[in-house]
Amino acid sequence: MSKFKVTEFENQDYGIAIAELVKDIYYSGVSTSSKLVLIRKFTELISRKILNMGVGVKMTLGEIAYPNLDKFPRTYKLLQELDETTRDDLTLIVREISELCNQYAHTQISKIASDKELAKAEALISELFSLLFVKYFIEFKIQNNHLKHLSTI
Repeated sequence: MSKFKVTEFENQDYGIAIAELVKDIYYSGVSTSSKLVLIRKFTELISRKILNMGVGVKMTLGEIAYPNLDKFPRTYKLLQELDETTRDDLTLIVREISELCNQYAHTQISKIASDKELAKAEALISELFSLLFVKYFIEFKIQNNHLKHLSTI
């Protein structure tokens, strides 16, 4: 991978964070605005998984939402390794989540989030999970009643 050292995504590195995010988003009494901020963070973790980007590697949602070789060469290269449809879908979904959730993650905007915005963010997270599912079956092929690994990612 050229001059950039990228550690691979390891589930155990993020297991506690993912469990806490799911608990806080779906099973706690935090406000809708806070849930949107947490969904934004969850989006970062799912995006890391899709890009296979592990702990210690800097990445922002903006690098995915607005890919730029000159500004974000590491993330851009990882995006280019995805098939075109997955890459385009990931970019679009992350852009939508960023635009929706960033307004609640920063203090310059002071408004209460709506249930409609939360439902939209949850639908977008579901789409991200769908991308993970599709990516899995791009990498693995079902053949002769067992999974055969097609990639060494």
